[in-house]
This record gives sequence, C-alpha cells and structure tokens, in this order.
Amino acid sequence: MSGTETDINGLLPDDQMALYALAAGYCSAVDRESLTDLLAVFTEDAELSVHYEHPEQPDAVFRGHAELERVIDGIGRYDKTFHFLGGSRFWNDSGIARGEVYCKAHHLMQTQVGGVDFVMFIRYSDQYSKAGPHWRIEKRRLDVDWTETRAANRPEWRRLQK
Repeated sequence: MSGTETDINGLLPDDQMALYALAAGYCSAVDRESLTDLLAVFTEDAELSVHYEHPEQPDAVFRGHAELERVIDGIGRYDKTFHFLGGSRFWNDSGIARGEVYCKAHHLMQTQVGGVDFVMFIRYSDQYSKAGPHWRIEKRRLDVDWTETRAANRPEWRRLQK
C-alpha cells in the first residue's frame, strides 16, 4: 500500500502515523510539564474530559487552551511522570477522524515512607481535526480503567559506581 491509499479504517497511513505522533506528543508534554507542547496538540477550543471514578460523567472537564493550562498545574503535584503508550487504532467515522489510545501512566512521588509509583491504566478516546497539514486533538475522553500503587526508589548512583 502506498502512502496515498486509505486502509480498511478509511485513513491514510501517513495520517494514522501523525495521529499516533500526536498521542506521543501529548505524553511527552505532560511528562516534561511543557505547557507550550501540551497546547500544541489541542485545537484552540478543544475539550478534555477526565473519567476517573464515574464512567458515566466526567470528574473534570477542561475546555479551551485557558483551562487546559490547569493540566500542567495538576501534574505538578508529582515528582515525575512517565507515560508509556500501548496499543492504538485510528479510523474515519463518517468524515470524522477518531482514535483510541492505551497508556500506562506512572506518577512518581517521594513520601515519608519512601518512593511511590501510582500507576494509571488509561484509555484515551479522541476526536481529531486537521487544519492544513497538522492534526490536532479536538475532543479527548480520558478514562482511568484501573490503578495500581507500587514501591519505587530513586536511583542510587553511589551504589552503581562501586
């Protein structure tokens, strides 16, 4: 298949790769706490809804760039985050580009009893729009399907140098 033929999902392979890169860009922006990079993956009037405890209704909704800025503020409560993308699929739904992306998000914190890794098993359900050559996220539903808490430790470089 050439880069100009749509596949069974109705999107060009180049577009599917661009949408995956958009998902990776979101994760990188959050991990680096880069507001500029975060806003670059969303349309100006984008909506992000977070479904954590109540799948039927969102626990939080962020509309537009001004409200999306709060995402970086919220992630700042952790010492570090690491988002790992898993499976993904993208398709054309009657002229609307949609996607589903799986992610395991690690949220690391130093506590009085040691390091903690709060892991969220996340599913992003997205709607995208394209302006010129650039895709952006227009709507994102973030579902936290499961969580896990585990011990984590900062690297001890002295021990590794022996």
